[in-house]
Amino acid sequence: MREVDMKLIYTKFAAITILVLASGLIAACGGDSAAADPTATTVPVPTATVEIPTATPEPTATSVPEPTAVPTEAPSTGDSEPSSEEQIAQGKLLFEKTAGGVGCALCHGMDAMGDPAQGAPSNLGADWESIEQALYDRPQMSFISLSRDEVKAIAAYLRWLEEQQ
Repeated sequence: MREVDMKLIYTKFAAITILVLASGLIAACGGDSAAADPTATTVPVPTATVEIPTATPEPTATSVPEPTAVPTEAPSTGDSEPSSEEQIAQGKLLFEKTAGGVGCALCHGMDAMGDPAQGAPSNLGADWESIEQALYDRPQMSFISLSRDEVKAIAAYLRWLEEQQ
């Protein structure tokens, strides 16, 4: 009989230990150990709303003027070396079609005069430093990744384009 009493004591002790540990874990994890108490009242906890920023809308296609003629003169890019026809041609291709997979002209226009409705300023005649800074500072241009030589080629093209006006 003593053996049965000892098993009962151990079983009750184990059950109590489990309950104490479980309520301690619930409380430690942010739960309410009083939740098991049927006489306990619960207080609703207000929930916070989190605003999720929406993505910058994709530019919509607009009517775009015909591409400009292939450059034949080589203006300076502001560096000590003059721009080459090859550099201007590369800048034209980048500006009109390939920079960021869409070309700068999608927002700034084929004439580089900008589009205030899209928040795209004129960049006609812009130097490479200001183009590079805009690529860094403006979130709407963050998808565009260009090397310094590509930025300089675009600047050479924009300077050439300005001289054509």
